[in-house]
Amino acid sequence: MLHLLKRFFHTLPLVCIVGLGSMPACATELSGVAAIAAGLGRVCALTTAGGVKCWGYNSEGQLGDNSTINRLAPVGVTDLASGVAAIAAGDYHTCVLTTAGGVKCWGDNSEGQLGDNSTTNHLAPVGVTGLASGVAAIAAGYYHTCALTTAGGVKCWGNNVEGELGDNSIINRLTPVDVTGLASGVTAIAAGLGQTCALTTAGGVKCWGYNGEGELGDNSTIDRWTPVNVTGLASGVAAIAAGDAHTCALTTVGGVKCWGYNGEGELGDNTTTDRLTPVAVMDSAVNPGGGAVVEFYNTNLDNYFITADAGEAAAIDNGSAGPGWIRTGGSFKSGGSTSVCRFYGSQSPGPNSHFYTVDPGECASLKQLQATTPATQKRWNFESLDFISTPSVEGQCPAGTKPVYRAYNNGFARGVDSNHRISTDQAAIAQVVARGWVNEGVVMCAPL
Repeated sequence: MLHLLKRFFHTLPLVCIVGLGSMPACATELSGVAAIAAGLGRVCALTTAGGVKCWGYNSEGQLGDNSTINRLAPVGVTDLASGVAAIAAGDYHTCVLTTAGGVKCWGDNSEGQLGDNSTTNHLAPVGVTGLASGVAAIAAGYYHTCALTTAGGVKCWGNNVEGELGDNSIINRLTPVDVTGLASGVTAIAAGLGQTCALTTAGGVKCWGYNGEGELGDNSTIDRWTPVNVTGLASGVAAIAAGDAHTCALTTVGGVKCWGYNGEGELGDNTTTDRLTPVAVMDSAVNPGGGAVVEFYNTNLDNYFITADAGEAAAIDNGSAGPGWIRTGGSFKSGGSTSVCRFYGSQSPGPNSHFYTVDPGECASLKQLQATTPATQKRWNFESLDFISTPSVEGQCPAGTKPVYRAYNNGFARGVDSNHRISTDQAAIAQVVARGWVNEGVVMCAPL
């Protein structure tokens, strides 16, 4: 009999089996999901039909099923079987953007984070006052919520004890208020524990609110009640994300920069040091900082080359890169805020040389040029993010760093392969300039 039961139920895997002792009720795997959002102790899913299902912790009604019962499997959110375009999860509250451009929220409302002009918790969705339409995106912090309008402006509501609503006050708001200076020009928003950030149409980042660990990125730990610019990120950013006490940006060249609290290494810069300004997240293949960037010279080609890869340097020493390469004795430290892009031409058609830039804009331009130039023509080809350094500002380096200079051999005008010498030694730069090279000045800043 048991054998027959096994055969029968093997052919019907989704049929619920009832009355066989302790055998659990059957369940099907959740499917048809378009997006997800995770808050404290819970997860919500946006279905392809435009509905919302949530599961997990429900003490404040954050699952939206008109109860405070924890759910071990997804339950439908009341009155949201369709018509939803996006979801966002805060600490104990959840919000959705409707296909009509409105915002609805539910759960904990102790700080006014549901935006319905009350501090009453709601076990099912309620409309946010004044936001029945005209919203393009939403972000939920721990106890505050923000909306990006279709006009490119930002509105926030809820807890404001650290200035996270950006309205130049620290007064909690039960309904949406405009963020000072951001009536337009914003393409994305992100909300953390006590900080909020915006990505501008120019590709820059502005943040406001709590700044105790430097999560606003303005080189201070001063809370800001209105938006401030993130140091070094006036452009070149494609997306942003906010954590508990740290913030990150995705750059247009595919890199990541983070700032703020770093006690557990969440900034990814191979340290546990808090950062008040953005630092590059390091790939394991990139020199993580503190190592040496060493210089080589090829006596046959009259070319200079630098590398932060100890293995590559050893291979050059062993002759793997061809004859004529010798160490010059020049070196400087890897370390700073920005990954250095490394490009190579080719032996044919050339240039048979490397080029390095710490400027994200220049790196992006060269990548774009590579994509539009046939391989049969001379071009720079992106190789890797070789090491990290800090960009100079109008030729000046910040405290704790020293200038790195670059000289160009004027190869284009001379009809030879272009080559650059990169060094912290002004005498070394002067040496090649005396031979007709062009001094291009300070191009990056290395750690002391």
